Amino acid sequence: MVKRKKGSALIYVILMLAILFTVSIAAMQMTLASLKQSSSFHQKNQAYYYADSSTDKILYFLDIIADEARNYANSYCYTPSGSPNLSNSEIKTIYENYLNNKSKETYENEMRKIFTEKYVEFIDEFLKNTDGYAINKQVRIGSNNISINGTWEVWKQKIDEILVNLNYSPTKN
Repeated sequence: MVKRKKGSALIYVILMLAILFTVSIAAMQMTLASLKQSSSFHQKNQAYYYADSSTDKILYFLDIIADEARNYANSYCYTPSGSPNLSNSEIKTIYENYLNNKSKETYENEMRKIFTEKYVEFIDEFLKNTDGYAINKQVRIGSNNISINGTWEVWKQKIDEILVNLNYSPTKN
């Protein structure tokens, strides 16, 4: 006797659909995992480059402050022409000792020591927010010119504004 096989193809079709459905779900899960990983990688890189850019900006501001300290120490020790500032009694004494003793090394060491002391003094007083050591500068960030006038507290607030706001643009006065 021959058995009828009506509907047996339906079982094969349902079985194939179940297999295809399972494979497509697995492929979709792999795609979503890859997308999440890619997004995470992008965010990590974006954070790295933002931090790198912020570090460069902070170093730029610190260089401006250090430049002001160098100018302060230089004007204490030397005249604009580069000769010793003989109107300053401390420098005048060192210079006269040099002329009498002819010890260039001693003269240079003492001038270097005073220069360094005045450099550190300026930075220290600036960071302590001493008004006499305020810095008034026009600085350039990208295509913007920004005026920063004041002590460290003012500078710190302005730097914070610039670093926190990615689309910083100076307010128009």
